[in-house]
Amino acid sequence: MKKICLLLILTISLFSKEKSTLIYGLGLGFISVPSYIGSKERKNLFLPFPYIEYRSDKININRDEIYSDYFKTQKSKVQLSLRGMLPVKSKDSKREGMDDLDATLEVGPNFIYHLKQNKMSSLDLEFPVRAVFSVGSSGIRYQGYLANVNLHYKEEFSNNIKLTLKTGLVWGDSDYHNYFYEIKKNDVTSNRSEYHARSGYGGWQNSIGLSKKDDKFWYGMFVKYYNLSNVSYESSPLVETKSALFYGLAFSYLF
Repeated sequence: MKKICLLLILTISLFSKEKSTLIYGLGLGFISVPSYIGSKERKNLFLPFPYIEYRSDKININRDEIYSDYFKTQKSKVQLSLRGMLPVKSKDSKREGMDDLDATLEVGPNFIYHLKQNKMSSLDLEFPVRAVFSVGSSGIRYQGYLANVNLHYKEEFSNNIKLTLKTGLVWGDSDYHNYFYEIKKNDVTSNRSEYHARSGYGGWQNSIGLSKKDDKFWYGMFVKYYNLSNVSYESSPLVETKSALFYGLAFSYLF
């Protein structure tokens, strides 16, 4: 969300003369996530939660997407896809003695084809491709890329409740998988053998989200589940589980 806020500021400065609508707010969120996908260690965090919704003739920004009508047709559109992972501390974990990992930022296009679309619901086939960068004290470094194929269903009910369901497969290149799962010679221990990851299948992800917006508040929650059976990096000693669970909830006061 911080990334979206920065993009919003840039957008407003570029298109301030055009007709636009801006809704913004600030609240609190809670998330529970694994230290990294495949880890038994978890993080439970309370974080500030900004809400942004900006619509204009040239660009649209909301909690889920950034897109321009210039890249939109009746059956398809291209939007900017953003995602990230928190930094990983190695102390007291399977990574004990290894370097900590910086946070990652994933950015790239999401190609969307509308299988079904009406005023209240949509069913889309999505093909996001995102470059991955580590961001931390060592600077910004390229760490590979990810590609997905997703089936994404959205429905909006009359009481301003929105439901989203998504299922999809993940593919990652060797650079990305090695960032999280590689074990170099100097990190080998009696319980941790040398390992170098390869490109390939990265898991099956399923998620559900619910949100509601009224005049003064936005509320939302999500649950995301990864099935890691037969992933290309499953032989890494750093993979401790066959699944990964993310969940969270948030609210924001709208100004």
